[in-house]
Amino acid sequence: MAGDVSVLPLIDCDLDVRLFWDLAVAEHKKMDKFAWDESSVFLHLSPSQEQGGYTKGHDLRQELAGLPVLNAKVLEYLLVHPELIPDSWKGKKVYFWGTIYQVDDKLLVRCLYFQGGLWQCDVRYLDYCWHDDCPAIVLG
Repeated sequence: MAGDVSVLPLIDCDLDVRLFWDLAVAEHKKMDKFAWDESSVFLHLSPSQEQGGYTKGHDLRQELAGLPVLNAKVLEYLLVHPELIPDSWKGKKVYFWGTIYQVDDKLLVRCLYFQGGLWQCDVRYLDYCWHDDCPAIVLG
């Protein structure tokens, strides 16, 4: 049926991610095809990130290892279709831990954030502190 709102956008998360800047892909967790529905994901904070706290990225990576984190294919899709990004994400940097990049011996994760009226992406080193405005996006 044309215009059926029950049809959700499909993102092929098995595809390789685009190269971002001069970063190599260190890890990319493939996820088959993913039907984007904002109600099927949630923003995860480590208990140490809550209430103004923080954690190191390497510790957060270990904590997230058993969770169904979304990869950068979802981030890339959302950048092309920003109308699908929930307004509740504004003011946060949402990290896609299913894809980890590397430059030299440093690991990084890409994020999506809203600034200057546009959704943009950036990276953060795992060596850095991750505060309560740095949630991971997880399939719920």
